[in-house]
Amino acid sequence: MKIVIIEDEEEIVKILKLTFQIRWPSAEILAANYGSKGIQIVEKESPDLVILDLGLPDMDGFDVLDQIRAFSSEVPVLILTVTNDEHCIVRALESGADEYIIKPFHQLELLSRVKVLLRRRLMDSEEVAINVGPFRLSKYSNTLMVDNRRLILTNTEKIIMSHLLSNAGNLVPATLLAEAIWGHNYTNAKDAVRVHIWRLRRKVEPNPQTPCFIITVPHLGFKLALS
Repeated sequence: MKIVIIEDEEEIVKILKLTFQIRWPSAEILAANYGSKGIQIVEKESPDLVILDLGLPDMDGFDVLDQIRAFSSEVPVLILTVTNDEHCIVRALESGADEYIIKPFHQLELLSRVKVLLRRRLMDSEEVAINVGPFRLSKYSNTLMVDNRRLILTNTEKIIMSHLLSNAGNLVPATLLAEAIWGHNYTNAKDAVRVHIWRLRRKVEPNPQTPCFIITVPHLGFKLALS
């Protein structure tokens, strides 16, 4: 397993390395204290996980995330930052982050969330392709075909779309989606799910403002409509 840490605080990097090495002794852990260097490492090394701080000395962490997502939609990205502003959290999720943890963090919680991300990545390689209506969700990549349109989903978007396609026409509770994405239904999980749904609609819907495929069932969840 290979993990890339993009973080300028040396003490945080040491804690992260120790935490991961205790849990995964054979893991290869690479670190960069500048965003530009981190981007180069991620592109070259194709890691299994990226830990990203938003406050970097050379560039904005959101720009780092955008550049990583430009060449890789599949690598899980966990934001680890002191920024607890709700708008920043929403922006990170909208930009393709898979997780968001606020410093100071608990090591056990961090490990738990990382294990969920890694397990999800493994499951992606084992699942079968799903064909429903105009949709075809790829088996081995984050590619979604909508008629003749080829879309690239994030890991989280793929999980949501997989559940919607597998239950086409039926309600998929927001709590179920939260558990599928993060392994548990934590506080404010429904809000986070809504953010990912909004981002997914921007990709698949002809008009995201009046969705015809991904329909909200008020106070309950979502369903995929095919007619």
